[in-house]
Amino acid sequence: MVDPDDVLRSLLVSATAVTALVGDRIYADIMPTTVRYPLVVYTQPNVSPERTLRGGAGADHLTYQVDIWALLPESGRQVGRAVRDALDGQRSAQWFVALSRQQISFDDGYGLYHVMQEYAMSAESVATE
Repeated sequence: MVDPDDVLRSLLVSATAVTALVGDRIYADIMPTTVRYPLVVYTQPNVSPERTLRGGAGADHLTYQVDIWALLPESGRQVGRAVRDALDGQRSAQWFVALSRQQISFDDGYGLYHVMQEYAMSAESVATE
């Protein structure tokens, strides 16, 4: 099965609207301590394997959180729109990506604007007997 992290990253880095705004500042799990903004961080906080009475159903349901950090609110909103266009509704050979929620806020601790997007990813595979 294709690694969902690879699918998500590939969708982000291949979207010219995203890379035009953040360049190569797309990070898995943790952003570096010294960075330029805006940037994107993605992480997989949840995996829910689907089960039946007979065992695994051959499907995983994942949750990905994508965090956009920016110095200015408009910059955060622009990157958020570009990321949404790059990910929401995308389908690969094994994965489907759908936006489940978005929240926009100002983080006083970091002094940055924060766009948090949560995506559901579903994988369908053939269950073996």
